[in-house]
Amino acid sequence: MKYTISFVIGFLFSLQIFGQNSIISIEILTDNYPLETSWILEDEYGTIIDQIHPGDLCNSNSYYNWDIQVNNNTCYTFTIFDSYGDGICCSQGNGAYTINYNNNLIYNGGSFTHSETINNICDIIIVGCTNPNASNYNSLADTNIAYGGITDPNINGGTGGYFWGNQYLYLDVSIPSKIVSADVYLDYANTITFELRDDNSNVINDTTIALSAGQQRIYFNFNLPIGVDYELGIAGSNTGLYRNNAGVNYPYDIGGLISITNSSAGGNFYYFFYNIEVEALCTGIITSVYGCTDSLACNYDSLANVNDGSCSYNNDTSFNISNCNSYTWNGTTYTSSGAYTWIGTNAAGCDSTATLNLTINNATTSSTSVTECDSYTWNGTTYTSSGTYTWIGTNAAGCDSTATLNLTINNATYDTTIIVTNTDYYWNNSLYTNSGLYNYLTTNSNGCDSIITLDLTITPANNFSPTVSVILSNTYCDSLSDLTITVSQDSG
Repeated sequence: MKYTISFVIGFLFSLQIFGQNSIISIEILTDNYPLETSWILEDEYGTIIDQIHPGDLCNSNSYYNWDIQVNNNTCYTFTIFDSYGDGICCSQGNGAYTINYNNNLIYNGGSFTHSETINNICDIIIVGCTNPNASNYNSLADTNIAYGGITDPNINGGTGGYFWGNQYLYLDVSIPSKIVSADVYLDYANTITFELRDDNSNVINDTTIALSAGQQRIYFNFNLPIGVDYELGIAGSNTGLYRNNAGVNYPYDIGGLISITNSSAGGNFYYFFYNIEVEALCTGIITSVYGCTDSLACNYDSLANVNDGSCSYNNDTSFNISNCNSYTWNGTTYTSSGAYTWIGTNAAGCDSTATLNLTINNATTSSTSVTECDSYTWNGTTYTSSGTYTWIGTNAAGCDSTATLNLTINNATYDTTIIVTNTDYYWNNSLYTNSGLYNYLTTNSNGCDSIITLDLTITPANNFSPTVSVILSNTYCDSLSDLTITVSQDSG
């Protein structure tokens, strides 16, 4: 989110001394967010001559000026930046910047995104066709773009006002050119048709544009052949476009391409179109035919005049491949290592010999039989029952490796013998005198552990001390008597 901050108008001035007499003048009219603007001036070797950083310009809608003395034998590059990416004109205020070299206008702009670069700021700038395929190619030209006319009615000290009539500028054209764009200033939003007419006032090109109030750049793209007294104006009236009626000084030369000689209302008036952008048109352009221009190539094109980099030559190639089990190349499947050759033509029709150095690595299989007691751990898995188990991985050559385990699990056996006695007990070559659980470890017929447990109870016998009672049925002499003897003993 942006925030609007208002400041008092101020000026920032810097001066670089080179001991020469050339001056690059930079002027910036800030938009509503001056803290986003910065610029850098470099020479043709990339050395920074002067610069400002984001945050150096504090005042919105204010003019800042820099006059920088430079070496008049060197060309310079100016780059302006906007950290937000919306330039300085026109969505967030009608900011603009102007570059002059020794009081000659080099460029005037403001509508860009994150940055805009102006190259070849030199003592002498030659404007012309820069296309080497054109019949009017100018090898000395530095650029094909020039700006001219009154650049800014306020900067030039002119006065004037919004005008609602139908007037126009006269143009003489010395080199085939295109009027690309211009700045206009509008009193209120309006839709206007702009016209280019010949010296008999016949319309040869026009465009209709919906405009908003204030300063804005409009684009014509009107082509002009060499001629005189062309008319650049509007259709109809009631346009509310700004025009100067003071500070006017005809003619205005635009890069040696077009000269603004006068206006339809006379030499004291300048109508509507400021900081006009003009492009030198290239004529007689040789049609480019792209293809291979090397006669040694097998796809040489005798009709081509521009080499498109497609030239192809007879070639031999060799490459090494390692693969598992098999490899298919040019429709043939190979299952063994070796050197194989293919002869054909490449996409350009040239002989092509390819050699495949092939290494075939095979998958491996293995089988292992194991007999183990109770459990067996294999490749991280513990098995407790007999069976056939499979593991799939890769061998040292990176191919499939399949291993099979034939596993037999034999189990340990367990038995318990219970003995109750009243004496010491002799078992498995050992004499036991106390009750308890005793283990004996051996191996069973499968070679696994066999554990026999003795559950022994020893109960000692009591001493023999019986209880005896004697009973006579009578004790009379010469009489029969029953004698009963009773003997008893506690258990044990």
